[in-house]
Amino acid sequence: MFQRVLVALILSAGAGWPAALTVDSKDAKPGETVTVAVHLASDGVALTGFQADVEFDGRAMEVTGAAGERAAQSGKQFAGRLLEMGRYRMLLIGLNRNRIADGEVVVLTVKVGAAAGGEYSLRLSRLTGTDGDGNPVTLNATAGKLTVRP
Repeated sequence: MFQRVLVALILSAGAGWPAALTVDSKDAKPGETVTVAVHLASDGVALTGFQADVEFDGRAMEVTGAAGERAAQSGKQFAGRLLEMGRYRMLLIGLNRNRIADGEVVVLTVKVGAAAGGEYSLRLSRLTGTDGDGNPVTLNATAGKLTVRP
């Protein structure tokens, strides 16, 4: 038993941390439209595509997305759709095996409602990633914050 645990620890030592997606935080005014970047830190993981949901307060804002600079450089296409109020699904894929480089991978456009005020979370959930061979890649996420003040 001890030998199996030791072998598992040795094999996982080089695995590194999972790739991470981080949503920037931003300030906005009621009625304003702002862009918020989503950044990738791959930690050496060969991520070639991913899907994630952006969760937000749908009563206070609307969210859409587009491919960021690093996604475009790797030949990836962006698809996004509002699933329900407060949940926007984004998919970044390509018909290639190109790795997505670290940096800005998605740009969210946030249209703040005229009556909005306070702090709102922009949280990523239901994350799935893939490598060039179609194997799953673990993704972690850090939420951003939108602070709305007049």
